[in-house]
Amino acid sequence: MFSGSLALHGANHARFRERNDAHASSSASVKGLSENCGSATCDRTVTGYEKCVCTGSKSLRRRNTLPLFTTPDKKKGMNQPKVTKKALRTAVLARRATLSSDFIAAQGEPLLTQVRTLDAVATAQTVAAYVSMGTEIPTFPLLRWLLESGKKVLVPRLGTGREIGWSYLSDMNSLADMGKHRPEEPESATVLGIDAIGAAEAIILPALFVDSQGYRLGRGAGWYDRTLAFRHPDSLVGAVVYPWEVESDTPTTSLMAEFAGSEQKLPHNSYDVPVTHVITAETVRRIR
Repeated sequence: MFSGSLALHGANHARFRERNDAHASSSASVKGLSENCGSATCDRTVTGYEKCVCTGSKSLRRRNTLPLFTTPDKKKGMNQPKVTKKALRTAVLARRATLSSDFIAAQGEPLLTQVRTLDAVATAQTVAAYVSMGTEIPTFPLLRWLLESGKKVLVPRLGTGREIGWSYLSDMNSLADMGKHRPEEPESATVLGIDAIGAAEAIILPALFVDSQGYRLGRGAGWYDRTLAFRHPDSLVGAVVYPWEVESDTPTTSLMAEFAGSEQKLPHNSYDVPVTHVITAETVRRIR
């Protein structure tokens, strides 16, 4: 009774695997993270833009191969392009992980050069900035210059992790190590409330990606989304990223090629505040 159904299933499965092998072959030129599938019965190598066709021994991997920013449309029964923050965040962090420490360190002074071209920063009495960490472009030259210029400098105070507070940075020596995955903070300084950012004429903040409308991708905690609600409406808001982390019609790396070619923008909610400028170590771009 089931022999015909099993034969049909086997034929469909064979065609499906053949189609996936062809797709995997065409994807070989895509630059991304490559890794073995991991299943004991599968020897495929998949890029960061794919999911393996096999079911895997325990992980029950998806039985189709989808681009990184594609999700199934259940109503239409087909795959529709859609940008997801999680997928983009994973791709950006993976790309940053390939950067050498020497390359990252060399971006600090050029970043300062770009920030100094902004009139809003030059004339500001108070600037809200941040202390860089990990693979972020170093902000220590910028912070040092702001202090030497006689400006009041606000930096984040995270408390237990996601609390929103600010402190004035008096000097670079006041910064203290707050532990793994945490930026340094002026530990002995008074912690101000979330609305302290309202005193800043210019705000410099980190990002992982910025789209053409100025919406930024952060690390997912929503810290800046909440605090920017208290900014002065006329303040400059500049997001610091690497050149390839900005949406462009001609992306500088294949990592962003699919996203840049999508008609959909970075997902955002009513409380998301777009930045006015994108700042890299190479250029400053005004968006709004």
